[in-house]
Amino acid sequence: MSATVVWGDEGLALVYESWYKTRRTRTWMIAPGNLEAQGRKLFDRSSEDVYADPGSPMLRRTSLGRYVLAGVKDADGKKRLLLNGSGATPQGNIPFLDLLEIESGEKQRIWESSKETYFETVVALMSDQLDGDLDLNKLRILVSKESQTEPPQYYLRSWPEQTVCQITDFPHPNPQIANLKKEIIRYERSAGVQLTANLYLPPAYDPATDGPLPLLMWAYPREFKSKDNAGQMRGSPYSFAGIGSTSALLWLARRFAILDGPTVPIIGEGDEEANDRYVVYRNLLAIVRLVTLHIFSRSPDVTRVLAKRTR
Repeated sequence: MSATVVWGDEGLALVYESWYKTRRTRTWMIAPGNLEAQGRKLFDRSSEDVYADPGSPMLRRTSLGRYVLAGVKDADGKKRLLLNGSGATPQGNIPFLDLLEIESGEKQRIWESSKETYFETVVALMSDQLDGDLDLNKLRILVSKESQTEPPQYYLRSWPEQTVCQITDFPHPNPQIANLKKEIIRYERSAGVQLTANLYLPPAYDPATDGPLPLLMWAYPREFKSKDNAGQMRGSPYSFAGIGSTSALLWLARRFAILDGPTVPIIGEGDEEANDRYVVYRNLLAIVRLVTLHIFSRSPDVTRVLAKRTR
C-alpha cells in the first residue's frame, strides 16, 4: 500500500491511498488544522478504470514557491477545487475542467475539449499570482489545441466570458508528411475483450489503387486486473502525431503503415497475477484486422502463425 498527501490550507488537504494488488485507489479529504475532525472519502475507484477518473485537482504556486491545492470561490462564497481530467470515453478522450464543491461533493463542468476535429487539454493555471483562493470570474487557464494535421498551439482562456487568445503559431515540424492519415481501429480478442490501436497511413494513400503496405507494429504489453478495463479506449483520434528522431512514424516517409500502441493486455483477474497466463502472440489479432481492411498483406509464414494462434 502507498499513500501521499497534497496540502491546501489548514482546512483542507487530500490524502491519496492505493493498493497495487487490487488496483484500488481512494481519495480522502481532511482538515489538517482540526485533528478531531474525521476524514471524508471523496473518491473510491479502480486505478485502471479511466472512464471513472474524476480528474486531478489543480495546484497553485504560493509566494514561497510551494504548490498547494488551488481553491476557487464563486459569488456564493463556497469553496471549490478545480478538477483537471482526461475525460476518457469509448469514443476517445475529451478533457475537461470541473468545479468540485467541497462540502457537498457536487461537480459543475466549466469547460471541456471539442468533441470533433480538435483535441484540447488544460496545460496550466495562469491566475495564481496572489496567495489565497482564486476568483472564478478572474480565472485564466493555458490550453493546448491540436488536430491530426495541426501541431499543438497554446491559447489563453479567460473567465467569465471564456474569451480565447492564441499565444503561439508553431509551424508543422514535419511538412513532408503533414497530411498523414490517422485512425483508431477496433478489434476483439477471445473472451470478448475489446482492443484498440492507432493506425497511421502515408499521405495520399488509397488502398484501392495503392494496394497493401508493409507494416511496422510498435507495441508493448500492459498488465490489467479486469478485462473490461483492459478494453477501455485511451487517447484521442484527433491528437497530433508528434514525430521525434526515434519515432516509428518516420517510416511513413518510406510508405509504411504504422500500427502504434495496439492494446496487448495481460489480464489476471481475482487472485491471479497478470503474467501467470501471458500469451506472446495476442497482438497478432491486430494484424488480422488490418488484413480484413486490405491495408496489410501477410506472408505465408505469418498466415500459418495466425491460423495457429488465433483459434
